[in-house]
Amino acid sequence: MTIKVKNKDQPAPVPASAAQITEMQSDLGIVTSSGVQTIIEANSNLGALATPVQTLIDTAIGVYNPSVQAKIDASLGSATMTSIDSFTFTTIQAAITYLRSLITGATPIPSAPVPNAVPTISFTGGTGDVGETATIGAGTYTGTVPTSVSWNIFVNGVFTSNTTTINFVIPVSAGTSPRSLQITEIYNWSGGSGTGKSSIVYTINAPAAVPAPSGTLGPIVITSNIATCPHALWTNSPTAYTQKCYNNLGVVLGTASGAGAAGLLSLDISNLGGSQIRWGEISSNGSGSATTEIFSAFTTISGGTAPTYVGGIEPGFVYGVFAVNTPIVINFGVAVNSPQGYDVQFYRNGVATTNTGSFGSNVTSFSYTPINLDSGQMLSATIVPRNAAGVGPSILIPAEYINTATSGSSGTISFVDVSPLGSSSAGATVSPTLPAGAITADAVFAFGSINTVSFNYNTPGGWSTNGGNSIIATPEGMSVNSFYKLLGASESTPVFTATGNDYKQMTLLAYRGATRIVNSAVTTNNSSNASGFTVTFPSVTTDAANQIVILCVDLDPLNGSAGPVTVSNLPLNATVRSNVGFEDGNYGQQVILEVPVAVIGATGTFTMTITTDSTATGWIARTTALGV
Repeated sequence: MTIKVKNKDQPAPVPASAAQITEMQSDLGIVTSSGVQTIIEANSNLGALATPVQTLIDTAIGVYNPSVQAKIDASLGSATMTSIDSFTFTTIQAAITYLRSLITGATPIPSAPVPNAVPTISFTGGTGDVGETATIGAGTYTGTVPTSVSWNIFVNGVFTSNTTTINFVIPVSAGTSPRSLQITEIYNWSGGSGTGKSSIVYTINAPAAVPAPSGTLGPIVITSNIATCPHALWTNSPTAYTQKCYNNLGVVLGTASGAGAAGLLSLDISNLGGSQIRWGEISSNGSGSATTEIFSAFTTISGGTAPTYVGGIEPGFVYGVFAVNTPIVINFGVAVNSPQGYDVQFYRNGVATTNTGSFGSNVTSFSYTPINLDSGQMLSATIVPRNAAGVGPSILIPAEYINTATSGSSGTISFVDVSPLGSSSAGATVSPTLPAGAITADAVFAFGSINTVSFNYNTPGGWSTNGGNSIIATPEGMSVNSFYKLLGASESTPVFTATGNDYKQMTLLAYRGATRIVNSAVTTNNSSNASGFTVTFPSVTTDAANQIVILCVDLDPLNGSAGPVTVSNLPLNATVRSNVGFEDGNYGQQVILEVPVAVIGATGTFTMTITTDSTATGWIARTTALGV
């Protein structure tokens, strides 16, 4: 038997001297166990022990008493791994306990499992393929049986994962060329854990490419009101398919997924008369799904009912710049009873023009650019939906006045005017007047607030929200809303209705050439701020050069006057378009700035300083970028 003690700071083992062996034999003279005597006599490596450790082991074996044991416990409890015979111990203390058991005849303490046979990997097809499920055969051990084992998985020598089950999927992400696969077994036992043996290195086949279409899909087959479509041809051996049926609006009417016949969709079309449908298909294999879905041609289902807009969404002009040389858009809406297409006819002052056309089911809008002949005229249009069952009713889109070419048509935006402040301390509505000089196609922006966190403004008909609703809770609470609208040929004073009664205000700004909100963002400040505080407007992103950015801040002072505040340290090239106070002198102020931005991309934040006679205030700052 051999005794080995491993210590990272020790020199390489050297044979014990005769004197050392003699000393050990002398120390063991009181021990009657010849087995221990043999252990010591046969050991030629004791000389490798650091002197203090050797001395303590000598003492532990030769002088067996509690006082010596206490010394051993104090001195050797943190020593490094020790191996005696085929048994492994985590401390020298445990090794000495084992030696003592031999001296006293006690039952030896359990030893760690000793790895014997290596773990193995088997493959269903005999060889390993990426994406395949492989099966592990556990290694074997002598001595103590492990309580559990797991396996570290290495691909191309790099650890990828640990598995506690014998089945695992060979990783897909390890490359596209043949690669190596190996596992290392990790065991657990009553004394801790350890690393077992590693399997041989297996060669894994490269993953196949994902499928790609090599033929067309269809035609759709209809038999007794059941529609089906055979699989398309795909490269790279697909193993599964997903088929979907779409109507002309892109709505999915049915889907099926699976291998072979399981991936064929069978769809009942008995209640789809008059509609158009098409099939889509995508396939996959062990390496993943195809990157492209392929489609069949549209098929018209006979029977059914002619389309109508009753219960659907009416068509109409998309609000924009109604002027010569500026495209305007007609949205076809959403008719019911599965329209297959639309017929469009334009009218100039009620007289049909030569501008007409028929569009298929996949077209949902039409763009028309007014010519000089349309200048100063009222332009309207009719939309007629149709399907296999017949033609639906003609829907008239109300006429819009066509201006001569405006600044907006050349890609520029210009400020028109700002409205007088509209405010109300009672009732649920506020009605600011339209900015003077605003005309058809001008963009009008509404910035309003309410002296509470409980209420906000409803969106008036024809208006769109600009970034939604924002609130601040202190000092008194405030809710802020923003809206915009592109003016039509005839506009009345707008009415903004709040969800409850409290002090409220609204300011309107008009811009010519602006047709859309590019980006909008809000920052809130809920804390008390002494006079001379800084307002920070959030950054927005422009998508064209020389766009206009509107900065609006609403203040919620604890007290003070209802007059304008003092603003300073404005952003570069900023123009103050509105600076007002409102209602009872204890409600709030509003400042609106305009900043031209030459660059494309993030604007960065904007700041300014506000001086007010209020003792403290919270605020909401909104940044809005305008585009043509």
